[in-house]
Amino acid sequence: MFTRTWVRVVTTVVPLAWAGVELWMGNPMWALLFGAAGVYAGYKLFIYKP
Repeated sequence: MFTRTWVRVVTTVVPLAWAGVELWMGNPMWALLFGAAGVYAGYKLFIYKP
């Protein structure tokens, strides 16, 4: 599923963008959770190579 680059980018960017929305709306806890999910997805999909 994650062999296509655009799928990996979307999987990383969408949670990070939603973290920004949550932060803008004044929900820092949700922003932290979505931000962490986006950072973890980016790490696993682009940096970590088993």
